[in-house]
Amino acid sequence: MVVHDGTQPEIPDAEKLLVGQRFASFVDYDMLAGKFASSVRPGDDIMVPASLRLRRPVAPAKYWGIAVESSRPYNSEIFTPSELIVKSVVLHNVYDNIDHETVAYRLGADAIVRRWDAGDVAVRLERDKRMRLDLSRNDEVAEVEGRLQELLGFLVEGMSNARLQADMGINLQPIGMSELEGLIAFVTHPDVVPAPGI
Repeated sequence: MVVHDGTQPEIPDAEKLLVGQRFASFVDYDMLAGKFASSVRPGDDIMVPASLRLRRPVAPAKYWGIAVESSRPYNSEIFTPSELIVKSVVLHNVYDNIDHETVAYRLGADAIVRRWDAGDVAVRLERDKRMRLDLSRNDEVAEVEGRLQELLGFLVEGMSNARLQADMGINLQPIGMSELEGLIAFVTHPDVVPAPGI
C-alpha cells in the first residue's frame, strides 16, 4: 500500500482508467456474481447498493471485515463526480468486536479508484455518539433544532476536511494497478468466508 503523504508519485491517467475498469469488473463479476454470489444482498440499483459482507480471520478475536458494494451513479448538486461512490471495497480491522483501522477503496462516478484511510473507527464513533438525536424522547423543538444544526455543521466540516485532505494529497488519492492487485489478492485469499448472519 502506497503511503499518501502528499509526496507519492502521480498515477498516469491511462493507468487510473485501467484500474477503474479492473476494479469495476472485480467488484461486479468476481465478487458479487462470483464465489460468494449466494451471500449478496441485492440493492435497488439507485441509492441502496448490492452488498456483500465477508470476513478474513486473523486470530481468535481478530479479523478483517470486508464490505463490497455496487450501485448506479446518481445526480447530485452537492457531491463532485469523484465523491459519488458507485463501487467500493472496504476493509475493517476488527478485534475484541470493535472496528478499528478502516481503509476504503472507492470507485467514483469519474471512473477513478481512490483509497480513503479512515483511521481508527472506534475513536471516531465515541466522538460521534454525542451527535446522535433521540427523537423518541420528548425533547423541546428548540433543542432538536439546535442538535440538527450541530449535526449539519459536523457533516459539512467532515466533507470539507475530506476535500482538504484530497487536495493536499494525503487521503482520497488514486491508486495504481499494483495496489489494486494487492487488494484483490487480500480479498480473494482462501481464508475469506461470508460474514456470520448473512
